[in-house]
Amino acid sequence: MKPVQQTKTGKGGNCFSACIASLLEMETDTVPHFCLTPNWREATNLWLSSRGLFYMDIRLPGDMRDELVCFWGYHVISGPSPRRKGINNAVIGFKGEIFFDPHPDGGGLAGGTDFWEYGFLIDKRTL
Repeated sequence: MKPVQQTKTGKGGNCFSACIASLLEMETDTVPHFCLTPNWREATNLWLSSRGLFYMDIRLPGDMRDELVCFWGYHVISGPSPRRKGINNAVIGFKGEIFFDPHPDGGGLAGGTDFWEYGFLIDKRTL
């Protein structure tokens, strides 16, 4: 994992692309801006497919998080932005906790873990 900053902020920002770029050790602008498409998960997985990967995300109640998921390594966590109400942010997590926010101002996520989604890059060869 190599942390990289997002290059667009606010509504229409590319924090999720920056997270994927960080996990793949790429530059932000080499990863498409998936969240501008109507079905961002499909667009993400189509792009990742050529790399032998797919993206899976889940939302869990905070009090059940550690019981239901075994967190390992780096992953994406998304949830409410601490900077602007109604806008989501994506950050890099490590073992279920916030590790790096690609937004230049930092700040992580708001709302607590009940409002967070955890996203994982899965190697298709392991299935």
